Amino acid sequence: MKDLKLIDLANSISQSDLVVRIVFILGNLTAKNNQAREQFSKEKGSIPTLLSLFRTFYQLDLQSEKRAGEGDQQPQVQRPLAQVEDVLVKLTRLLANLAIHPGIGPALAANRHVVGLLLATLEYKSIDDCEELVINTTATINNLSYYRVKNSIIQDQKLYIAELLIKLLVSKNMDGILEAVRVFGNLSQDHDICDFIVQKNDFGPTDWQLACLVCKTLWNFSENITNASSCFGDEDTNTLLVVLLSFLDEELALDGSFDQDLKNYHKLHWETEFKPVAQQLLNRIQSHHTFLEPLPIPSF
Repeated sequence: MKDLKLIDLANSISQSDLVVRIVFILGNLTAKNNQAREQFSKEKGSIPTLLSLFRTFYQLDLQSEKRAGEGDQQPQVQRPLAQVEDVLVKLTRLLANLAIHPGIGPALAANRHVVGLLLATLEYKSIDDCEELVINTTATINNLSYYRVKNSIIQDQKLYIAELLIKLLVSKNMDGILEAVRVFGNLSQDHDICDFIVQKNDFGPTDWQLACLVCKTLWNFSENITNASSCFGDEDTNTLLVVLLSFLDEELALDGSFDQDLKNYHKLHWETEFKPVAQQLLNRIQSHHTFLEPLPIPSF
């Protein structure tokens, strides 16, 4: 990639086959090579060109979605529309790879146009519509959320990102769930995100795998805990204790109106996935929490 000269892809929009191939190759070159990432970013106009491509193909895809919703889409245009989506898949993969570089990632995280397009993609695409695009987009957000820089748009939009990712957490797609959890793992160092997770920690009885992933996120958040109340806040600490104690009580946790097969299914995931992680989290919180109330310093 030493002599890479970036083609002006913006002029090749009508040739989506060519765009897909070029962006695919760039994605491969930057997949595991930090030098390639740096070399690409130094090419004049490389990042703005990618952003221009992203915006253009996002708009094309959005327009096609609207036409399809209105029943105007004809069978003969299916292939070009699929190619438009394929370009977005390859573009988000390339952005995710570039974001790994410590000199590029923070700049992308602070670029409101990049983050805006990523979030817009998650807004209108579901994991059922286009699994690869949603997962690549979430992976890019995950890589960008790693950088805790002051001007990070990711950090500014963290609660909105959390809201968008809840859709992934409650999906049936395990790859999507894992990508969402990785983002929560990065963002959960923030108290607002921790509060958000605690508020959403009421789906245990219906999905023990998801409850397990939430517990893992809270475990990561509390890695350097010295005091539970300082870490989670007084109210959230007490809420977590009540929720965890309830969910770890087998009779309470599995007391649902399920048939025997479904009850066995829930019990299996409760015992093998949720219970071990939740018990560790409970032990950590209890060992760093006290119900004793210190008296205030008296005034003389």
